[in-house]
Amino acid sequence: MVQPVFFRKSALRKLHEIGFQSILSDRKRSSLSSGGDVELCYAVQLLGYELWFDERLLFHHFIESHRLSWKYYLKLKKGIAKSFPLLESYRIDDFGTVEEFKKHLKKEKIIIFKGILKSGLLSISRGDL
Repeated sequence: MVQPVFFRKSALRKLHEIGFQSILSDRKRSSLSSGGDVELCYAVQLLGYELWFDERLLFHHFIESHRLSWKYYLKLKKGIAKSFPLLESYRIDDFGTVEEFKKHLKKEKIIIFKGILKSGLLSISRGDL
């Protein structure tokens, strides 16, 4: 199960009024870009809204069988990794200085790289590539 996302209509209207355009998207045809939903959450927060979580809000997500393969998973991981730099830029105010933010980005980049490398090595060992 996945968590659904709901927004106040006023927040979405405000984003429209100020001309917000999401740079990221989510899956389109065979492209597995990712992060559009997270970018929208960050944009809404920048307007001053709070994000809330309620574990009671659940829905069942139908996933086609071809999306349950290791090959699809690796493609999805790459798409998620590509969205990382843009998504992290929304958090720059969480750091005291630009240098601290740069250090954070380098650390996160290494973690993502290790994850992609690990996934790739698993694929090679499984013969999935």
